[in-house]
Amino acid sequence: MDLVERGIVRVLDILFIGKDADGTVSNVDVADVEHSEALDERWWGLTSGLLDQSDIDQVAAEIEPGSLAGILVYENVWAVPMWTALDRSNARLVGAGRIGADDLIAALEDSDPA
Repeated sequence: MDLVERGIVRVLDILFIGKDADGTVSNVDVADVEHSEALDERWWGLTSGLLDQSDIDQVAAEIEPGSLAGILVYENVWAVPMWTALDRSNARLVGAGRIGADDLIAALEDSDPA
């Protein structure tokens, strides 16, 4: 919530799914999820249409029976000026990815100081 209020990220989708003990997966209404006060009515039913059934199936495959999962899609608002500049210059993105925190720490620990 803090990142949203500071304009760093914009939440596009928020969805909860549950997996019953028998493995049945279903959508769970945000209002039915025990949550902090930060997840208020502004977030209920928020959808951009970016999530589809394959996204839900992928998350469902990763959670254990009897579990609840939240799926959050967000935009890094701080990056919008960069993407705008790339678009205006007719640049073409040829790859993208993320480096996990553990991988970054390991690489920094393994690097030789110059």
